[in-house]
Amino acid sequence: MIFPWLAAEARRRDPDHQHPWVLLMDGQASLWDAAAETLGDAPRVEILDLLHATGYLWEAVHLFHDPGSDLALKWMKLLVLGLLSGMGAGVIRWLQHLAEQGELPAATRTRLERIHGYFERHRDRIHYDRYLAAGYPIASGVIEGACRHVVKDRMERAGMHWTLPGAQALLNLRCVALNGERSHRHTARRVTAVRPDARTGAGGMDNPSQRCSRRYGRLHS
Repeated sequence: MIFPWLAAEARRRDPDHQHPWVLLMDGQASLWDAAAETLGDAPRVEILDLLHATGYLWEAVHLFHDPGSDLALKWMKLLVLGLLSGMGAGVIRWLQHLAEQGELPAATRTRLERIHGYFERHRDRIHYDRYLAAGYPIASGVIEGACRHVVKDRMERAGMHWTLPGAQALLNLRCVALNGERSHRHTARRVTAVRPDARTGAGGMDNPSQRCSRRYGRLHS
């Protein structure tokens, strides 16, 4: 359900495709399949979440060194730097080469091959050097953090229960405040409230309920 909504929202905001569309997700194949089915040939930049990629790197490192060891940390730093500099799946090929030289067990080499396959499947989504140069996000933490800050911190306080329209109305106001648009919106609201009204002959000051309706209608538009 989410991808049709995302596609419609993207087309609403950027109908002429004047801006790059960035699709940032983890490595779950079904997600990418659903996105491809919904978005079709629409130009976009697809990015594998770096934190999910590093999870596989940690697993690869621990095939050589014990978790928590200094060598494991040093290897991990080296591999992440390689990934960020554009080496892509080459970081795993390097580990595979070391595994062959060190005559590691067949099970270890098999696991490395599977990890390499993961990066190969996403080889067009791990050009992190290009993404960083373009200013694109490479991990979803900032998005998840925004969801927590904007929604959860305000809507899930003790004893709170919401209707959908009520929750949406409050979130609209919260976004205005967090975006620093309160002064601009407040001015627009005041102008709307005192605009001359042909029905009353006064400065729009007919009755409180109508004034409130016009104010908040303007605020949420």
